[in-house]
Amino acid sequence: MNFNNEIPTTSYSDFLTKHYFLKIAKEIIKISNLENQNKILDYGCGEKIFSQLLTKPKIFNYDTKQEYNEVSNVKDHLNSDVVIFNHVWMYIPYEEISKILNDIKSSNRNSKIILSMG
Repeated sequence: MNFNNEIPTTSYSDFLTKHYFLKIAKEIIKISNLENQNKILDYGCGEKIFSQLLTKPKIFNYDTKQEYNEVSNVKDHLNSDVVIFNHVWMYIPYEEISKILNDIKSSNRNSKIILSMG
């Protein structure tokens, strides 16, 4: 992925954004029953909020910013039970989104895709 490293990272320490984005993450967990999944790819993980909030599932954190990225090859994890895109699609070119979705579909037709956008 060739995204601009100037993409902002959600901060969970700033008072206002912390409460807004933390609420969204908790709602995603609840609505999607994430605690009962086996393998989750957090695509655009930023500060890895789902790794902080979930205990059971194995979470693979992928980000274009190397200080957050824990995945050497994101394609190896597109077969996850769940792929989360939390506030990241607005930074990805349409053609890349289409390719990512096709790659997920090819890797695991049963993957759940969670998309949240503000």
